[in-house]
Amino acid sequence: MRWMFCTKWVGSRSPAGGRDDRGGESAHPGGGDGFISTAAAMIAAGLAPRARDYLIAAHQSVEIGHQAMLRHLNLAPLLDLNLRLGEGTGAALAFHLIEASTRILREMATFDEAGVSDKE
Repeated sequence: MRWMFCTKWVGSRSPAGGRDDRGGESAHPGGGDGFISTAAAMIAAGLAPRARDYLIAAHQSVEIGHQAMLRHLNLAPLLDLNLRLGEGTGAALAFHLIEASTRILREMATFDEAGVSDKE
C-alpha cells in the first residue's frame, strides 16, 4: 500500500479524484497535519465526497478552527499532543502509527496460521 502522507491533502495521487499512472481512479489514503491541510481536505471532500473515506487526521491542533474542521469531516485524530507548530510534526509522529497498523493487518498471523488452539 502506498501512502500519501504529508502536510498537503491534495496531490497527483490524492483521494480527491486524482489519477494514477495507468489513468485509473486513485484510492490512496491521504493524511493531513494541521489547520491548512485540513482546510484542503474539506475542499477535497466537497469536490469528491468519497475522499472522506480515505482521509486520516494525524493529530488535533489546539486551534479551535482545526477542531471544528475535524468534527465537520467526522475524523478522529490519531494524536492529541497540544501541537501548533505548523511544520508537520503531528504527521511525522502519526506516520509510524499508521505504518505499524498496516503491517499488523498485513503480516500478523491469525490463530489458525499460528497454530493457536482454544483447546487446552
